[in-house]
Amino acid sequence: SPYSFTWTNVAAGTYTIKLHVATPLSGKQLQIKNAGGTVLTTVNLPQSGAWDKWIDATATLSLPAGTQTLRIYAVTSYSDIDWFELTKN
Repeated sequence: SPYSFTWTNVAAGTYTIKLHVATPLSGKQLQIKNAGGTVLTTVNLPQSGAWDKWIDATATLSLPAGTQTLRIYAVTSYSDIDWFELTKN
């Protein structure tokens, strides 16, 4: 099941999502979707080499102004998320 979070931004614009992840496998992906299920961006995860070796993966997405619910979906299995941050470009 996806991880959901509510985000409020003052202005519409382009944002960068940075995820601190671990996966010993290659070819893993996450998607960020809005509450309606529209894919806002796909994040290709770099192979970290071990479950306890954390690295950062980033992607950009466009968001409208206001409050929205965003969801992180695993397109492929076998990846862990430690934390993430969303910042306006």
